[in-house]
This record gives sequence, structure tokens and C-alpha cells, in this order.
Amino acid sequence: MFAVRQIRRGAVFSAALALTAAALAQDAPLPKDVEQAAHSYITRAALEAPIRFLSSDLLEGRGPATRGDELARLYLQTRLEGMGYKPAFANDAWQQPFDIVGLKGQFPKSWTFQSKAAPVDLAWRDDYVALSGLQKDSVAIKDAELVFVTSDAQLLRFPASAVRPQGRQAGGMAGIRLSEGATAIWFGALGPAAGPSDSSGEAVVVTVAGRSGALPGTGGASVKVTPFSEYPPKGRATGGVRCQRFLKGEDGLIQAWIGPPPVLAATESGVPF
Repeated sequence: MFAVRQIRRGAVFSAALALTAAALAQDAPLPKDVEQAAHSYITRAALEAPIRFLSSDLLEGRGPATRGDELARLYLQTRLEGMGYKPAFANDAWQQPFDIVGLKGQFPKSWTFQSKAAPVDLAWRDDYVALSGLQKDSVAIKDAELVFVTSDAQLLRFPASAVRPQGRQAGGMAGIRLSEGATAIWFGALGPAAGPSDSSGEAVVVTVAGRSGALPGTGGASVKVTPFSEYPPKGRATGGVRCQRFLKGEDGLIQAWIGPPPVLAATESGVPF
């Protein structure tokens, strides 16, 4: 697994388009020419057109430093120029360029695990995702630990060296011993970077407990953030250690994540907390 480092030119672009409607007061009537201009220019079509263009699939999501991003910035610049605004940067520039780093990972399209019953094929993006988080030409994890988190709040960490390579048709090796009805909800490999770091700090374990089977938005949840070092390593194929105590009404973990801080989260409506 490796990542290719790419340097592209991005841009900081700040633009604000404000559309305001004045409140009509009995002692301060809206001038007729202003009202007529508002009816002429502030229309449904005028509001929908920019949104329709900027959200078009032709802009391919407007990812940073992509062609869609450049087109979106050019569109906003053109609109502002047409409204009479002037550029704010030096040499009459509308944008302030800077270098950004892109990471492009290469992962197998399908990852196959062999169980006693039958093989399990995990498709890239549909069933699993992977990332390095390091801005380097290539990434290799040395002295790594494998970590499992289960739905019944068990965390198991053990050296990756405890898992030896096997042939394609082999039956595999046991990772974590699951209790009846429990499932693994998070798995990853953590290297030495999981320890204390001057740049990002020690890796943390984030677990979210709730009620299984609850409809989205109908059940409460509790979130716990714990330093990764709080959990001692154990042997492969054991049950791990408890990583969260369930509160009243909770019967399992519904989400888990392990990585470097800071940890950012949002509600289902997109509000950060």
C-alpha cells in the first residue's frame, strides 16, 4: 500500500453574495424604484441559476485544485466583477495561490477473507475504505499493531507480527474472539505514530454507544474519547478489554474510530459539536 504525493496549485477565494429584503414599516415606506428593482433582480430563477451551476456534476464536486474547482472560482470572480466589485489582492489579483499536497492511495479492488464457512469478499469503497493520513511518497507500517473494536465494546490490540502470511487458498488466522451476537465494527493497523507525537499527539479511541435497531435520529447516544495507550495489548485471538460502559438504554457500540487528534464530529443535520 502506498500513496503518491502530488503538488498542485490551489487558491483561497473569498466571496460573499448577500441578498437582503428591507422590512416595510409604516413610517418608512420602501421607495418605489427600490421595490421595482428588487422584483426585477431578486427572482427565483436568479437565485436558482448559480446554485444549479455550482452543484452541477460537470464540476465534479469542486474538489480542491481540480478543474471543477478552477471553474467554480472563475464563475464567482466573473459574477463579482459584473456586480462592480474590485479585486483585493496585490496586482489586481482575485485569488491568492498556495501549494497543497494531494494523496492518492492504491488499494485492491477486492479484499478476500477466508472463514470456516466460506470466503468473504470486501469491495473497495462499498465494503471497506483505507487511508494513510501521511503526506509521503510511500507509506509502510513497521512494528505495527492490529486493532479490533467490537459491537459489545471490546478492544483488542496485538502485534501484526503475530499474523503470518498464508497462501491464497488458506483458511486464515483468528483475529479476535467474538462473543455470541457480537460483530467487529472497526479494524485497522497502527504503527509507532500511534504513540505521543509533537505534531498531532497520541492516537485516541473514539467509541459511540447507542441502542441497536433504533431508527436514525430516534435514539440517544454517548460518545467516549480515550487515549489509545490506556488499552493494554493482549494476545491474538483473545477477547480484548472493555472500552466503554453502556448507559441506560444502550446495548452496543454503533460506531468506533482510532486515529490521531483532533477529533471532529457533527450531528445528522451537519451541525458540528
